[in-house]
Amino acid sequence: MPTTAGTTQVAVDSLVVPTYDGPSGTPIGSPSMTGRRAAVWVLTAAAFVGALCLATVDLHVRTNNCGSALLSTGPAKPVVSTGDPDDDAFTVDRLRADCAHRLLGQRLLVAGPLLVGLAGLWLGDRLRDRSQSSVSGDRRAQR
Repeated sequence: MPTTAGTTQVAVDSLVVPTYDGPSGTPIGSPSMTGRRAAVWVLTAAAFVGALCLATVDLHVRTNNCGSALLSTGPAKPVVSTGDPDDDAFTVDRLRADCAHRLLGQRLLVAGPLLVGLAGLWLGDRLRDRSQSSVSGDRRAQR
């Protein structure tokens, strides 16, 4: 059977069906993502969404809003003042210190899912290299 460059023909019960080869020599339509790689992708996406949710949730100290781990705001002065300026200044300083402590803890909490997501990206890339090297030869040997 005559063929053109990049194509092969397969005879199936006297019906000729051309199949085209992809850029790496694999047939088009072959699965490029294994189940393990898909699971890593789903876990990576979930980790990044979780990190985004943790980074944008508002933190509160007593009745004051401190902002989020991504965008922090300083606490406003207390609505009820005692009439003593020194006591009010101490209360505001204490609120700011409590907010800074809560924001630091939240930012460290956000770092966990971010690191899991980055590790998932790295692992997904490693799994892609392994699946492609079994089809088109070892990539390291080609370098």
